[in-house]
Amino acid sequence: MAGQVDHHGVELEIEQLHASRDDPAEWDEKPAAVRVRPATTSVVSFRMPHDELDCLQNIAGARGQTISDFVRDSIRVRIGYSSDTSSGDHGKQVAATEPSPELEAIARIDGIGVDEMIRTAITSHVAARRRDPGFQARLQREQTVLRSLAE
Repeated sequence: MAGQVDHHGVELEIEQLHASRDDPAEWDEKPAAVRVRPATTSVVSFRMPHDELDCLQNIAGARGQTISDFVRDSIRVRIGYSSDTSSGDHGKQVAATEPSPELEAIARIDGIGVDEMIRTAITSHVAARRRDPGFQARLQREQTVLRSLAE
């Protein structure tokens, strides 16, 4: 399967780290200097039925993404932006503190709020994935792998 990571030897490393967790030689007495930078993103809150959230978590997890990454990519796809978050290139994206003029215009024309538009985009994407046989096959394979890990 593409994108799999070899975890050979990770269990041993975890055991070693756990065993030395109380070793004073492992800890620095001098606090590390931390530089706090202003946030360059905004937090958006929206309501979603529990079953759809569960599905969203499964889909994002199966792709190796956080829910935030998955939602951002889904919205970019829905409104025509680049979905390549790894390169930092977000197409025509405007400042992260405000919705793009295009997004606001579409929401205004549709007579809904931007938050409702985002929820609708996510719901639509989840519904499309539920109907996509190829995606369902990939999801089934991922569920099989996850079940085997849980045993």
